[in-house]
Amino acid sequence: MEVMKMINKVQSFIKENKLIEPHAKIVLAFSYGVDSRVLLDILIKLGYEVIIAHVNHKHRLQSELEEDEAISLAKRLNINYEVMHLVEDHSKNFHADAHNKRYDFFMQVAKKYNANYIATAHHLNDNAETILLNLIRGSNLYGYGGINITQKRNNITIVRPLMCVTKKEIKTYQEVNNLTYYEDSSNSEDEFRRNRIRHHILPLLENENPNILKELNNYSKMMHEAFSFIRNMSITYLNEHNNIIDVESFKILDNALKKDIISLILEKKEIERSYNLINLILNNIMDKAPQNEITLHDGFIFKKRYNKAFIDVKNEKVENYHKLYENNVIYIQNLRFYFTKNLPNSSANYLKLCYNELVFPLVLRNRRDGDTIEMTYGHKKIKKLFMDLHLTKEERDNALILENNGEILWVVNLAKSKRLTEMKSSGDIYLVYEVI
Repeated sequence: MEVMKMINKVQSFIKENKLIEPHAKIVLAFSYGVDSRVLLDILIKLGYEVIIAHVNHKHRLQSELEEDEAISLAKRLNINYEVMHLVEDHSKNFHADAHNKRYDFFMQVAKKYNANYIATAHHLNDNAETILLNLIRGSNLYGYGGINITQKRNNITIVRPLMCVTKKEIKTYQEVNNLTYYEDSSNSEDEFRRNRIRHHILPLLENENPNILKELNNYSKMMHEAFSFIRNMSITYLNEHNNIIDVESFKILDNALKKDIISLILEKKEIERSYNLINLILNNIMDKAPQNEITLHDGFIFKKRYNKAFIDVKNEKVENYHKLYENNVIYIQNLRFYFTKNLPNSSANYLKLCYNELVFPLVLRNRRDGDTIEMTYGHKKIKKLFMDLHLTKEERDNALILENNGEILWVVNLAKSKRLTEMKSSGDIYLVYEVI
């Protein structure tokens, strides 16, 4: 009777939440732990076509046995199976990398068998642990909501049909049906924070409120509903602004929406998010300074450039200092510079100079602190010139300055000095610059 009650409960949960179409193909993430073993049994009894996808992490002696038994079970049940070997590399991001590789594997299996669903055996206890774990270490609105019952990856739907039952119910089902399974010995070690939550914190909460799993699940639903509403608005905003924050329109948004837009941008770049980082970026956007930036992990940098804010790949500033002789050609960035005494055609970009007033070699370089250029109305700092032109930091760093005997004649394509405009037209020479 308990068996049918559990099966009916899962079936009702699937129907109520429209998780899986009847008789669908489902790739089951199968570890051979009690949770995935029970889910396999229930899915088969509900008439679904199940494909076992087993990942052998090779970090325990019984990993090989689990793989062999998973294959043997699939053969006994006459169902398809796939196995992937995933070796630990003990790198800093191993857990995140392993998680992504597992799900990439599940996606490949789903594609191979034309399955529209991937099922995992997460249950109410897992959800409660995840909520508490994220509350302890910090997260965003989505993380505080715990595990979602469904999510999309490309055209595949990841479903969690056991998110209506407790670990205790799963164990009871296993015992009644005498289902074999393997226990991961690491689950009993308090070395891991999740295990400490499972063994110590959650039991204390259950003593305070026997319905804590149900209450945390209700909390999870409310958080995911709120997140879904805000996330849809964030997606709309970024779509309308080409995935760049328009500072002026951003400033009038609700604070919760601002933070989720930032979180979504970080997500798109696969940058680890935190409450502190999101607030730091938000404060930089809201700051009165027209330009600022924050160095992020993995070679990314957050940039605010006047009315735009975005995440970019960090590029080291390229120092340019090139001597320009009368008969040589210089390549800088995507430009080619050279002198000619013949008048260039009308479509060419060039600067007219007086040969007799030049002291070769001329110099093409980046800006320097204290640079000034003499204009018709007096001297002007290059820094002030750039500010007046509202150049971004990148444009300022990449701007080229033409110097003759220590005097700035020209800020390429931006400003000409008084000396340049007053140069005599005798002995003309032309500095040609071409885009390459």
